[in-house]
Amino acid sequence: MYIIYLIRNKLRYLVPTYCFPSIFKLSGFLIHPLYLFGFRKMDFNTDITGTFKQYTFAGQEFKGENTLLQIQLQTLDKKIEVTEKFLQALNEDEADGDHSTLLDQMDRVLETEIKEKLRQMEELETSEKKFADLVKEAEEDEILHELEKLKIAYEKKTENENLIQEVKHLLNLCEASTTENTNLQFELITAENKHTKFQKDMEKLTESCSSLELAKVELESKISTYKENSIEKLLRVERYQCLRIEDLRRTNQQLVAQLNDLNNKKTEN
Repeated sequence: MYIIYLIRNKLRYLVPTYCFPSIFKLSGFLIHPLYLFGFRKMDFNTDITGTFKQYTFAGQEFKGENTLLQIQLQTLDKKIEVTEKFLQALNEDEADGDHSTLLDQMDRVLETEIKEKLRQMEELETSEKKFADLVKEAEEDEILHELEKLKIAYEKKTENENLIQEVKHLLNLCEASTTENTNLQFELITAENKHTKFQKDMEKLTESCSSLELAKVELESKISTYKENSIEKLLRVERYQCLRIEDLRRTNQQLVAQLNDLNNKKTEN
């Protein structure tokens, strides 16, 4: 009887009283500087709303299991009360026979049921811890998702500011280009005037070249005539020299013959 009483009280103290965390919408959060630099990779394709619905559904299942176990424990308490009343009735009729065997069997059955209930409660506690971790992770994912949104918005803002600076720079370049274009127009007008003057000079030079070409043709004609006359003169001189050389050769031969005759006569004398 005392053993059954202790088991019954222990079971009462082991009834779980866990509180499931509620899922609230995130109203504010702290921005950690590491998140702004993308130290944790985010999957933007993840549907945060669907994930929260899954976690909520899982929490409802865990709550249902917890309720079922509590009902089973209440049923077990009722069984223990019935058994206790039965044992009290047996104790009142103890003189009629020995009931130790029956008590041992009931103790073993109760012990088996207690172990099973303890195992179920441990599984329930583990499931609740997993659910709490999932909820915490979901909240962190939502925070990181919002941080990524802020990061993207900040990057877009920075990009827009850079674009504004670039537009201002381009406007300044346009103003400078307008001034430079005006200067180039003045330079172009000056260059056109120089080109016109150069064309006139070229026309004069062309006329001079034409005159020089005519003078060249006339000079070449004179040179050709001079060459022809000079060649004829040279030919006449050459013919004259040839005739003169021939006469000198004949005279030389005659003198050589006379000298030989004189030498012969001298030898004879």
